[in-house]
Formats: sequence, C-alpha cells, structure tokens
Amino acid sequence: MLFQSTPDILWQIEIRPDVFSQISDGTFQHIFSCGCHQMNIGIEKASALQLKLISKSFNIKQLTETCQSVARNCKEMRLTGTFILGGPKETLESIHETVEFSTQLNLLFAHYYPLELYPGTPAYSSVYRQNNKAWFDRIINDKLPWGENIYEDVNISFTQLMKLTHSAYRYFYGRCEWQELAKYHLGRNYEKVQMHVKSWLNDRFQLNRDDQI
Repeated sequence: MLFQSTPDILWQIEIRPDVFSQISDGTFQHIFSCGCHQMNIGIEKASALQLKLISKSFNIKQLTETCQSVARNCKEMRLTGTFILGGPKETLESIHETVEFSTQLNLLFAHYYPLELYPGTPAYSSVYRQNNKAWFDRIINDKLPWGENIYEDVNISFTQLMKLTHSAYRYFYGRCEWQELAKYHLGRNYEKVQMHVKSWLNDRFQLNRDDQI
C-alpha cells in the first residue's frame, strides 16, 4: 500500500538520485497529494567519472528526464538538489559542468558544498591514510568557522574552491529562470525567501570573507 493521505501535515523527502529516477509520474502525484511537497536529491556531480570517484553511481540522463517529467506532470512538487564541488581529479571544467547541470533540472533550491573530508570516506583515506591525528589537528587549527576539513589538491586550491562555491550560488540564483520558478512555488513569500537566498552569498560558509574569496 502507498502512503495514506495526511492533508494537514506537510513533509519532505531526502532521496537518492537513483531511487528518485525510478518513481513514476503517477506516484509523484500521489506522494504530493499525501502531503510531501518537496524532494531533496543528493545529486553531487554531473559526470559518471566524478561520481565514481566519490563512490556514487546513477544514470545522469535518467535523472534529468525524471526532473523534467516532474516539471511537466507534477509541477507543484518542489525539487531541490545538493552538489559537491572539488575532489579527486576535479578540474575547473568539471566544476563548471556540475554547476551548469544543476540549472537544467528545474530545481527550486540548489546547495553547493566544497568537498569535506570525513573519516571512513575514500577522499579522506586518499589524503590521510590512517593518520587520524593529522586530520584532527588540521580541524582544530583550521580558520574555517564551521570547523570542516576541505579537500584540495594541485588542480584546485582551497581558495579557488571557495571562490567557485561563491560563484555557483550567485549564478544559480541570479537566473531569470530561477526567479520565475521561485515566484510560482513561493507566491507571496517570494520576496522574503529571495532576501534569505541572497544572504547565502555572504554567510554560506562565510563566503564573504576577504581571506577566502
């Protein structure tokens, strides 16, 4: 049995892109009628190679087609996506590809994260091996106010990565297409949310700090 209707409760789903891509048009409409008005998709990258390097895999074409289908057949459903910038073998070109890809999916919101190193992940192992103390010491001494350890290599430095993250937010939310979509979904709350989104350029990861950008 599918979800039971809960008209007085609104909720959202955190969902993997491979699972999202398998949902049929009718199921999206049913989920929406049961109170789920937003689906948050962990997309991360725009190429199969980059996905493989962070141990993820899904059909990018199928994801794109499903997002477009939702826009046509269940346009009231809000879609949001998260994206990771930086990582092994990442280049400026592949980052731009990911950001451009994010604008093609009819997303109401997109969030861009510089790749952060956590114990147990492939990226962490490639940098620290088993040297957990070095990781801990770097976090303690890191100037970043949110206390995360950011991946960087010879291709893209930490400073470049933060600039690219800043630019991604500015580009995505500066488009006329986003403004039109946001007005449709947000109605009278559009102006308020737009001001909140603009603040991300200043305080998302402290992107306005002169020593970072």
